[in-house]
Amino acid sequence: MTTNGDDENLSVWIDYNRDGVFAATERVLERLAVTPEPQTTAGNVTIPLTAFNGPTRMRVRCIYGTTYAQVDPCVAVTFGEVEDYVINITGGVEQIVYAWTGGSFLCCIDNTPTVTANNIAATTTYNILVSSLGCTDTEDITVYYGTNEVTLEVQTDANGDDISYEFRQEGTNTLMYYVGPNTLPNNAVVTNLNCLPDGCYYLVVMDAGGDGIVGGGYVLREGDGALRRIIDNRRDIFGNGGFTSGSVSQIAANEGFCLPLSDDRLIYTSCDKLDWKVSPCGGEFVVANENTDVSAEYGYNNANSGYQMWWYAPNGGYSFKRFQSHNTTNGLPASATRACHFQLNAWLGNQLQQNTLYNVKVRGRINGVYNNWGPACRLIVDDVLAQCPRTKLMDLPSNQYLSCGQTRTIGTTSLVHARNVRRMNANCNWVNANRYQFRFRLPAENVVILKTSATGQYWVNTNGLACNKTYGWMCAPASTTAAPGAWLLEPPTP
Repeated sequence: MTTNGDDENLSVWIDYNRDGVFAATERVLERLAVTPEPQTTAGNVTIPLTAFNGPTRMRVRCIYGTTYAQVDPCVAVTFGEVEDYVINITGGVEQIVYAWTGGSFLCCIDNTPTVTANNIAATTTYNILVSSLGCTDTEDITVYYGTNEVTLEVQTDANGDDISYEFRQEGTNTLMYYVGPNTLPNNAVVTNLNCLPDGCYYLVVMDAGGDGIVGGGYVLREGDGALRRIIDNRRDIFGNGGFTSGSVSQIAANEGFCLPLSDDRLIYTSCDKLDWKVSPCGGEFVVANENTDVSAEYGYNNANSGYQMWWYAPNGGYSFKRFQSHNTTNGLPASATRACHFQLNAWLGNQLQQNTLYNVKVRGRINGVYNNWGPACRLIVDDVLAQCPRTKLMDLPSNQYLSCGQTRTIGTTSLVHARNVRRMNANCNWVNANRYQFRFRLPAENVVILKTSATGQYWVNTNGLACNKTYGWMCAPASTTAAPGAWLLEPPTP
């Protein structure tokens, strides 16, 4: 190539990937300005094996002036010349052409396999047409827009890098979100926030090692507000729950949850109770909170209105739903709230098993139309433990004696209350615990204070406790069986 002006800088580019851009890596020859002119420049160019076969544009440009140490292939200049040529490349690779269409907010769509969708405000479907050597294929790709935040909290084990999880759409099995292996740390509690559109989904948690999460598990919650639980498969202090074995943990039949959650829920005293009984004398009642819209159908649309309760094992297997309309008999008097009461195992087949952790949730049905499922609670049937029921400090939010998490003055008239408990004897009579023992503990100071209620009371005073201290506590009811006064839960040493 020969230039005939004064102080001409020269460069040559070949658009190897045929994307219409002369990149810096595609500059194949250059010459800085020299004098005198004319000046002839020659060079050998090695075509990379990754270049596309076929007609390809080559640009030659010279620019006057010594300020252009490297010539730009496109910038406007006052003096110079540009010449484009077509060369034919062989021995490279066949070009794959990508064409994106549909919707808005796509960035950088010209002949590229990867694009960016910005500022979308609704679920949008795009189409990509791929062609090469006369063959074409097309695929729709949907970008989902959602405002439902969900938070997955995972308790990992010593092999956190084995754990992965995904959200899929119910019905279509469309993958919505995926976190692969080698992402989560070892022996940690990891919280990940995800965002999903309105709709129904299921969660799959996987372990590449095939042994579950040793000593660990997970809980899926709403991502904001009350952080209500959607699936609760944590390993608790009593050894219940958790993803304890196998390669996959998910609810049976690819079922899961619908967003947004409804406000249908269990009443406070039915949620997270781990000592339900089904014997003697039949099962206890798990109770749903009243939905006023369901109650309003009583007497008008009895057969098509009521509640559905769902018991399921978070790791798969057991899954059972039961609907009770206003017409369903359950041993209680007919009323607008009778359908709220579900007697455990009062149905044929699909019996809840002893000492198995289930999740349970409820939804209302109004004249044949179901609400979305509400939040999940934990439930265990344990006839043995039901004879020695666990208690705790009074934690009912609306109870006048609320004690859990509260502040008290010190003195004989300042009281701390337990949640009173009862058991059913062989004669099918409920028997209340007659005394309660409270343990107040300061682990860092190796302090344990035991206080026992008077017979017939479920409270003690705070006399003897120290000011400005936060105590851990344990509360145990006294037996009312053959050995009255025997404690059902022995307080441990500090």
